[in-house]
Amino acid sequence: MGDKMIDHFDGEGVERESVSRIVIRRILKYIKEAELGPGDKLPSENELMEKMSVGRSSIREALHALVTIDILETKPGKGYYVKRKSNVFCLPGGSDLAEVLVEEQDFMSLVEVRRILEKKTAELAAKRATEEDVEQVHQVMDQIREAADKQRNISDVTVKLHLALAEATKNPIMVQLLDKIVPMIVTKARLMELPPEKDVEIHTGVAEALEKRDTEELKSWVDEHLDYLKNRFIKKVEKQKAEVGGD
Repeated sequence: MGDKMIDHFDGEGVERESVSRIVIRRILKYIKEAELGPGDKLPSENELMEKMSVGRSSIREALHALVTIDILETKPGKGYYVKRKSNVFCLPGGSDLAEVLVEEQDFMSLVEVRRILEKKTAELAAKRATEEDVEQVHQVMDQIREAADKQRNISDVTVKLHLALAEATKNPIMVQLLDKIVPMIVTKARLMELPPEKDVEIHTGVAEALEKRDTEELKSWVDEHLDYLKNRFIKKVEKQKAEVGGD
């Protein structure tokens, strides 16, 4: 393990610019190149500090971020272990979704962009949706309820509803943009284990507002949904920080 670590970290120092992000990328690179899998242990904090030439706070911040998105897990008194490989989250162009979501501000930025796009989507969909579009949204809503009733993860189904709403705008660029952004946030939402009843409530509101062609109500549901996601994320991050700080 030690020799591998030297090979993969190359003993490079890290400058102050976005230190935690650089450390995160190096840890992710190490996991890949050392071919670590679920259950494999990472080097200790002291070893990481020595090889990366950064302080303990930067190491802990990076490790905490990777715990938050379920790439790593902590075992009290034992250290950090790989929980899943980061390449299960892959974006167009080969970038790791892990690198997009590891920092709190990154997630908040994604929510901000999604809010802008989805409120415009709501406005256009309310004006342009056909009866077929409304029926498609209701069909997806039935799938969401069925998944919730059977206690299945409904995140993937909710993506369909947001994309069906985008289709109703008749703007192919809007569909493409949301097709890239919504799955990023839904992946994160899956890790936050959102209560299915809340998802059902919000998406039912979206479907009913679209049927009424009520622009303001649609926008209101968009705000409620994204505010809820943001607040759940903040609570999860705070919990993870408390757990890591107590190790």
